[in-house]
Amino acid sequence: MALPTTITDIADLSRILQENPEWREHFRALLLTPAVLELPDAMSALTAELRAFIVEQREINDRADARMDALTAELRAFIVEQREINDRADARMDALTAELREFVAEQRAWNAEQKKINEAIFARLDRMDVDIDQVKVDIDEMKVDIKQMKGDISQLKGRQAERDTHRNIINLLLEQHPGLRRIVILKSDLIQFETELNDRIEDAEDEGLITADERKALRAVDLIVRAIQRDTRQTLYFAIEVSRAIANYDVDRAANRAAILSRVTQAPGAGAVIGGSVNAQASQRAEEREVSVILSRRLTD
Repeated sequence: MALPTTITDIADLSRILQENPEWREHFRALLLTPAVLELPDAMSALTAELRAFIVEQREINDRADARMDALTAELRAFIVEQREINDRADARMDALTAELREFVAEQRAWNAEQKKINEAIFARLDRMDVDIDQVKVDIDEMKVDIKQMKGDISQLKGRQAERDTHRNIINLLLEQHPGLRRIVILKSDLIQFETELNDRIEDAEDEGLITADERKALRAVDLIVRAIQRDTRQTLYFAIEVSRAIANYDVDRAANRAAILSRVTQAPGAGAVIGGSVNAQASQRAEEREVSVILSRRLTD
């Protein structure tokens, strides 16, 4: 038997709505606005959009963290490399300071010797009352002394010019090969033979890569320089000979020692000659043997 649908109070209305779902939906549509009815769907869509945003934000954060890690690693590598460059610069400065002190000591010794010679000359002049034969003998001795002095001065100037060349080897190389980077002097008259390269030369002889004579020739080379080619990033080793007047002998010696150096380092070797002048024959020989010719005004005096 159907219950009466007469509504006398709220309890009757509540009971009827619970027993008749279609009435309940009808009343909901009458009582609630469309915006309120659409609120659950809108909330679901907003929740989905929020979840997608959170996922996307996490991905952005992950990429940012990865980029930060990469930049941090790169910065640390740069700091390490800069410290190594500073250490090499300090060592280079110490070597140059020692060389300057040595030069000053040599100059003082030369000045002292010159003073003695001058005193001897003045003493001889004071004894001009001797006979003419003795004077001639003294003059001849003075000529010998002066000639010896000129020779000593010439040798001193030559040594100083060669040392200036060693000090400016990086600039001289860059003038001929502007594509070089990170140039490091491994052997020079101004610095101690680089320990690692010295060990590699010894090992190369023990392994049969070079002979004992080739080891001696490599240690006799004037300069050994390591550099990196900017375009190829390849390490290159230079065997460099310094001579006031470049001749065929200097070109052949640089080329031969560059080949030995290449076998020792297992890297490309290049020969170079530095001098104040070069004759046509030596220039042709250098082109044939792929040896760089670098002219320096410091070696022309």
